[in-house]
Amino acid sequence: YWNTKDNQPSWKGAADMAVTSVGEGLGVKQTLADNGATTYAIVLPDSADDNLTFAKEELMFFFKQATGATLKEAADGVYDENSTYISIGNTKAFAASGLALGEVNAQGYCINTQKNMIYINASNSLGCVYGVYGLLNELFDYEQFSADCYTLNGASRVEVPVLEITENPDFEMRVPVSGTVKATEADAMRMRMADEAYILKVGDYTHGGGMREYHNALEILPPSYWKNGAGNKPNWFNDAGTQLCYTAHGNVNDYNAMVAQIVDVIAGLTLNSGSFSTNNFPHAKYITLTIPDNEDYCNCNTCTTAYNTYGSHSGAVIKLCNDVREGIETWMNNNPAHKRDLTLLFFAYNQYFDAPVSYNETSKKYEFKGGLTMRSDVGVWLAGSSYAHYYYNINDSVNDEFRVAVQKWADVTKASGSPLCLWTYSLNNADYMIHADMYGENTFYNEDAYQFFADMGVEMYYNQGPWNAKETVTAFNRLNIYLDSQMMWDSTQSVADLTDKYFNAMYGAGASYMKQLYAAENAASRKLFDVNIVGVPNEFNKNTIDKFFGAVTEREVNSWLEYINKAKAAVNADSSLNDEQRKVLIAHIDEEWIAVKYWQVINPYNWSVNEDEALAEFRKVLGYDESTKTYAKDVTLGERYTYTLTGWIENNLA
Repeated sequence: YWNTKDNQPSWKGAADMAVTSVGEGLGVKQTLADNGATTYAIVLPDSADDNLTFAKEELMFFFKQATGATLKEAADGVYDENSTYISIGNTKAFAASGLALGEVNAQGYCINTQKNMIYINASNSLGCVYGVYGLLNELFDYEQFSADCYTLNGASRVEVPVLEITENPDFEMRVPVSGTVKATEADAMRMRMADEAYILKVGDYTHGGGMREYHNALEILPPSYWKNGAGNKPNWFNDAGTQLCYTAHGNVNDYNAMVAQIVDVIAGLTLNSGSFSTNNFPHAKYITLTIPDNEDYCNCNTCTTAYNTYGSHSGAVIKLCNDVREGIETWMNNNPAHKRDLTLLFFAYNQYFDAPVSYNETSKKYEFKGGLTMRSDVGVWLAGSSYAHYYYNINDSVNDEFRVAVQKWADVTKASGSPLCLWTYSLNNADYMIHADMYGENTFYNEDAYQFFADMGVEMYYNQGPWNAKETVTAFNRLNIYLDSQMMWDSTQSVADLTDKYFNAMYGAGASYMKQLYAAENAASRKLFDVNIVGVPNEFNKNTIDKFFGAVTEREVNSWLEYINKAKAAVNADSSLNDEQRKVLIAHIDEEWIAVKYWQVINPYNWSVNEDEALAEFRKVLGYDESTKTYAKDVTLGERYTYTLTGWIENNLA
């Protein structure tokens, strides 16, 4: 299906489909749907939350799409195995079934059948949503590629298979760090990257701090009050006031007061607030004490001694976090109504990136140095933006330092029973319109990287993309989002196979030309590194446009536009499509046309471009309304831009 905006394409029946069971020789039982009719209904718990309600609605919607039959809802109760119900969540029906929930993580699920009954359950309601998608995949090969594109095999007759499924994502929490994924609840859920709040905001707003999930250390202890104002605690900071001093310059009284104040802020202003209750944030698992986004650190005598002892600035951070988390635990014990399972995360980032470890030749593991220990409810959020080279395979020698750094933190977090979280970049450049070859066999994001991170035990994966993107992104950045959603769930899949599926689904008859365009843009991106235009991991963040035009020619970019024209022609010639489907496929192709045309127009070498024609084309593709002088959709040009594509068009071409 290629969905129209209202997401309600009409159902068309296909050939009969007998769903095969998971186990050999288990056979099929009751008819689930036949010729547009069904006797089945959905059962939810009496206290169903929004996620369970959404799960029900999704199952109803897609079941109707695939079979033409309407699933109704029934009251929860005790039913025998001959009843025809689909139970979602901890229903009375599930309790009476005698089934036990399998070993699932926070977003895994179980699907079981007992004769005619189908049961979907999980450790929480979000897992049940993913369980519905799992059932749809088993029944109809359902798969979501983008907000407006999914596959679903229609069937006029479907029988109930015997299912005994326990499914866990390789990364327990997958954070959707792209504006397009988070556009609607349905978009994020269907990509299995729900925009849930896993991290509670923390900050001392009573003393001028802001409430933030991360980069929040100076929001928790605002230097404007505690260093430069009435708080009078300069030992809590480095001399410049740009980072905390995690040893309080060796002053024991100031250190203890610092721990107490951090606990007061986290417990008193966040955990004690009804706004951050478990009812409002049922999936929150973390709070953080994380450094500001700069390269500074404290070099006082005590911090220098700690560095020499542990071999890393992060050793002092861990000691402080241990004490803070102990204080939070004491507070929660004294306030049992607010007790919850929370891990305190710190950043392994910039000057605090290295793990305070040494290698044990006997165990073949990295271990903490200097007698350091870490509580099991203190965790590491490893952010390696300055170390990972995202344009080369993770096993390439240029990524040795990063790969070993992950291994070090993985060894000590596993030994401590602590979570390891990861922050990487799926789009590591400032200009969103510039394509970067980062997903594929010889680049960073392929089976090697995802499986390595999964093996290291990464619990929450935060892969930053165009987080502030408006409405649409480039076609191939959307491919990256799809690959993330798939590989973070199951890292054993093939990126090449998934890429082929994506092109066929998103571009239909134009897929072969779009694949050629993708290969051409990848080759151009690779030039930036092969000819040393860009030589270090983060250099692609700076002056990207100028560097890009040092690697491509006018003739190349014109050939890319020709691929796009051929892809559109192939779609327009496909007689199997209706007008709405054709419109959506053309819009998918136009997403990449926008980027390529933008490059053509902004080039600094006076290429042969008719700006009036370019303006007319941009306005057509972006849905410009002459009467209101407004656009139907827009594109964010980059993380650091203050204007969007439509603003640029009106300022530079109109």
